[in-house]
Amino acid sequence: MKNIFIFAISALLISTAAFSQTEINSNGIIKYFNLEGGFYGIVTDDNTGYLPMNLQNEFKVDGLRVAFSGKTVEDVMTTQQWGIVIQLNNITQIVDKPEIGFEVHEWGVMVGCPEDDNYFLTSRPEKITEMIVKEPVLYFHSKDKNPFSLRVKFLNGKQILNYPEAEIENDEIYWKKVSFDNERIELKSKSPEKPREFVPLSSIMGILNDVDADLIEYNGTKTRFLFYEGEIKLSNKVTATFDNEKNEVIFKNEGDYKVCNLVYVNRNNLFYLKELNPFEEGLGQMKKRSDNIFISDLVNLGFTIREA
Repeated sequence: MKNIFIFAISALLISTAAFSQTEINSNGIIKYFNLEGGFYGIVTDDNTGYLPMNLQNEFKVDGLRVAFSGKTVEDVMTTQQWGIVIQLNNITQIVDKPEIGFEVHEWGVMVGCPEDDNYFLTSRPEKITEMIVKEPVLYFHSKDKNPFSLRVKFLNGKQILNYPEAEIENDEIYWKKVSFDNERIELKSKSPEKPREFVPLSSIMGILNDVDADLIEYNGTKTRFLFYEGEIKLSNKVTATFDNEKNEVIFKNEGDYKVCNLVYVNRNNLFYLKELNPFEEGLGQMKKRSDNIFISDLVNLGFTIREA
């Protein structure tokens, strides 16, 4: 009889806790608080603070505007002692479209190590030695959806590849009359069946299309991005020296310009330095490989979470 009584009390407590949960559906801003080791909360438009128990890493961006839903969790003690604890069911970034015209979000990478004759994976199989490859991807956001044309000119170098296939005029890439498409479709592509020594563009189209940018169409091809790749000459002015005994990295900038977001990666660790002024050196900060070290910077520049 005693065991039955204890079970009944436990069931009553569980039922009471479940009944006390409140459904929340609101908009707010992600805020970082440098307290108790640091944490992220959501401050709503009416200045209510929520402490999410399951905020995904990609949304841990200070100042990010989001729409979210979930259930409050009552009678839970937290080390932060801030806000209303909430279990999120859904969270998305609020992306404001420009009133007129459109926004272009462009990112690219510079790959190649001329000093030691190494090279990184690109969309081409050729080995890169003296030339550096730049792979820009362009995303578009528009409210009025007016067609546009776009030219890309290399002041120092040459174009190698573009997508969708554009016209080439005087070594310029020319996408003429790109239109916006109002359809909501999911764009997928197959990965290569066998491992390769390089990454063809076709194998990453699914990833590049998995964004919240507008769907566009050019010459019958529907896509969420424009892509071009080229070669330019670049003298590398940044070096990184790894001290195995101290397990630290010293970055050095021998150029006359500031560089940002420096990363050194070895098998075990990742070292990061946010910026380095001309002719200065700095100590890299050790990071986890799972840390999204560039997302905050990209979002602050105007990229959406899914683009970043």
